Amino acid sequence: MKYIAVFLFESFRKRFNRLLRKALRLNRYIYDSQLMKKSMKKFKLAVEVCLACFGACELCAALCIEMNDKNHQRCISLCRDCAEICILCVKFCSRNSTFSSGLMKLCAKICTACALECEKFSHHPHCKECAEACRKCAAVCSFKW
Repeated sequence: MKYIAVFLFESFRKRFNRLLRKALRLNRYIYDSQLMKKSMKKFKLAVEVCLACFGACELCAALCIEMNDKNHQRCISLCRDCAEICILCVKFCSRNSTFSSGLMKLCAKICTACALECEKFSHHPHCKECAEACRKCAAVCSFKW
């Protein structure tokens, strides 16, 4: 009888510990997702604008490369730099990094430079769209977070 009680107790303890571990994992997941939601609320606009700018810059760079015009070299270079910094800002803002605000200031500078260069070729629709997206991104990223 004593062995049966010990066996039942051990069985109950093991099940309880398993359920407790699952509950703790679930609680940690919920807590992490709540933290992510809070950080995303703070930077939601910045993330959206940076993603739009990333897409516009990638498209502009690709189309400028296809044109094979040497006058567009600086435009291509700045569009690629701008796209990279924008996607990096999205990553940093998504994880609520302490370096997000500093990186966003740099993003604003690069976006402004890209917008100035793309405006030189505003007769091309993709350059005009890229310049507009870069202006919006620079405005949002220069905001004091």
